[in-house]
Amino acid sequence: MATRVPKQIDLAKAIAGHAWEGELPLRDFPRLLELLGTSEPEGAVSFRVEFSGSRLLPGQARVQARAVLPLQCQRSLQDFDFAVDVDRQVGFVSTSEQLNRLSPDMEPAWLSEGQVSVRDLVEDELILAIPEIPVSANGQVPEEYLAETEQMEAQARQQAPKTNPFAVLEKLKGK
Repeated sequence: MATRVPKQIDLAKAIAGHAWEGELPLRDFPRLLELLGTSEPEGAVSFRVEFSGSRLLPGQARVQARAVLPLQCQRSLQDFDFAVDVDRQVGFVSTSEQLNRLSPDMEPAWLSEGQVSVRDLVEDELILAIPEIPVSANGQVPEEYLAETEQMEAQARQQAPKTNPFAVLEKLKGK
């Protein structure tokens, strides 16, 4: 079920109690696609973004998103499914002074001319949920890589010149 989400919304109108929820296909998030293990991912993102006012900021939102992202394990180089379940508070800021007013549990979202993109908010939180180095639960380095590395190390040891670490002392002794 694809949801119709406006490209940009006015934050002043959104904080009057608006919320958007539904599902969007993973392929609708171009920045997220760059981080996934495939350029044609299957599946969708379920989300809910609820806007509200704030005394200290232009506005805030609660962003909830749930998806299964296809990532590549950096140990085994195999694709695996990574479940993401995000629930974060976002505070909208347009100055560095407002940035200092954010509570510690709140993520900043820069406000551009009073406009907000629901899709970008969801995409930002999904991107932040991806580990810097994705590793699957059973990610093991493939045996062929281990064997190749061991062979290379053995060859390097055989080709290394056999030097006596005390040879320099022997030269000094003779002087």
